[in-house]
Amino acid sequence: MPSQRQVPFFLSSVTNHGANSSNTKFDVHMNPPFEIPGEATSARAFVQTATIPYVTPNVVTGKNSLYVRIPIKDTDGDNVPDGGRDVQISIPEGLYSLSGSDTASLEDAINEAVNKQILDDVDTAVGVGEFMLQDAVTKKPNFCTLTPNYALNRVQLTLNHPFTGINFTDARTTLDILGFTQNCLNEVPKFTANSLSFTVTMSDSTTQVFTITDGTYTAKQLENEVNTKCIASNVLITQNIIKVDTLEVFIEAVIDHSTGQFVDYKTGRFQYHDKADVRFTKYLSNGWGTAGAGDPAGTNGTQAGNAAGYNGFNIHSIFGHERSDGITGTKMVPTLLVSSANSFSATFVDRAHNVWSTGVATGKTFLATNRAVLDKLTEVGIACNPLITGGVTSSGQPSAGVLARFQIEGTPGSLMTFKPPTPIRSDISDFIGSSVDKLTFSLVDQNGDAVTDLQEEHWSVTMVVEYDLP
Repeated sequence: MPSQRQVPFFLSSVTNHGANSSNTKFDVHMNPPFEIPGEATSARAFVQTATIPYVTPNVVTGKNSLYVRIPIKDTDGDNVPDGGRDVQISIPEGLYSLSGSDTASLEDAINEAVNKQILDDVDTAVGVGEFMLQDAVTKKPNFCTLTPNYALNRVQLTLNHPFTGINFTDARTTLDILGFTQNCLNEVPKFTANSLSFTVTMSDSTTQVFTITDGTYTAKQLENEVNTKCIASNVLITQNIIKVDTLEVFIEAVIDHSTGQFVDYKTGRFQYHDKADVRFTKYLSNGWGTAGAGDPAGTNGTQAGNAAGYNGFNIHSIFGHERSDGITGTKMVPTLLVSSANSFSATFVDRAHNVWSTGVATGKTFLATNRAVLDKLTEVGIACNPLITGGVTSSGQPSAGVLARFQIEGTPGSLMTFKPPTPIRSDISDFIGSSVDKLTFSLVDQNGDAVTDLQEEHWSVTMVVEYDLP
C-alpha cells in the first residue's frame, strides 16, 4: 500500500557549522548521511517555517556620508546666523526607515550626526559660535525633516534652520539612497541692489544706460537681470555679458565656508560669453589703482579673462563691495569691453547698498530627483544547495538553489516569521537512492543575490523532506 514519509530538519545558523561572519550562510553536516530510499517513487522538499530578523543594512560603510552646511551664530549675539560653513558627516551603518519614532529613522540619524558634529567642533574650539539645531521645547535634533511624497514617489527634504543645506552634488556626499542629486540650500549669498545703473558705450561714442531694478537678488537672479537689461538696452548687443549659470559659481568661490564669512577681497572669476571679446579695460578703486598686472589697458586679447592675479576679477570689479580690510572703497568703476568697439561700465550711486552678503532664502523644501531606495531588500529567499536545482529568476537565470522566497513584512529591526499555509514543494527526485552528507543554507534577496549582512543576528528554518513509497 503506498505511503508518504516526512523528515523534518530543524535548523539554525547558531548551532550549525560553516556559518559566515555575517550569519547569512551555514552548513549542515550529517553523520550518517541522509538518504532517500531507492524504492521511493518521488521526493520533495519545502520550507514549513522560517524566522529571519529584518536587519539587513540599507546604509553601509562607503555610502554613508553627507556634505552639509551648518549655521554659524551671529557675532553680535542676536541669535541670527552670520552664515554657514560646510562639513562632512557620517551616518552609522544600519537599517533605517525614512522617518518616524517607532524605528531607527534616517531623519533622526542625520539630525543627530549634525548636532554631534557641532558639539565636537565646539569642544575642540572649532566653530565656537555655533549652536545646536534642535526643537526649542523638546530639544530633539531637527536639522532637517524627511517626508514621503506619495503622489510623485519621491522624498521631500525640509531644512528647518537658516544657513543649512545638504550638497548632494559634492563627492563628499556618498549617501545616495534618498534620490537627491542637487545642492539643497535654504540660504545663499544675496546681492542688494539700490539705484544701480550701467552704461553701455557704443562705437560711435553714444551711450545707453540701463538700471537694475531695486531689490534683493541671488547670483542666478542677478545674472539674468544684468544680461536681460544689457541686451534690451541696444539692438546691437545680442549676447549675454555674463555666461549663463556662471555668476553663482563665482560668488560661491568668494565665500569662505570654513567661517561662513563673505570675503570681500578674495579673488574669484566669473565667465564671459566670449573671452576673446570681453575683457576689463578700466578698474578704478581707492587704494587699488588700475586693473593690475593682467592686462591693465585691456588691449591684449590673449589675456582676456585669463590672467592670474588680475585685479579685475576681484569682486569689486563686478558690482562693488565695501572692503572689510581697512581700505574703503568709494566710486569703483569697472569697465568691460563687450566687443572691440563697445564698452560696458557700472556706476554706483549709493555705496551703502549694491553689496553682497550672506542670506536670502531660496526655499527650504526640496524634492528628490529620483525615487528613494531605502527598501533595498524587498524579498528574502532561502537557498539549499545542492538539494534544490532548476529554479529560474525573473531575469531568466538559475535561481541559486532557492527553496522558498517570502515578501518582507514588519518594520526595520523586527523578527519576520514565515509560515506559508501552502508551501511550494520543490521536486528532489534526482536524489532518490543517493546519500547527502552536507547541505548549505543561505539567504538571498529578490534578485537572487546573496544577502551579506544580518548585523550579527541569527536565523532559523524548518525544512521538510517528504517522499512516496510504493
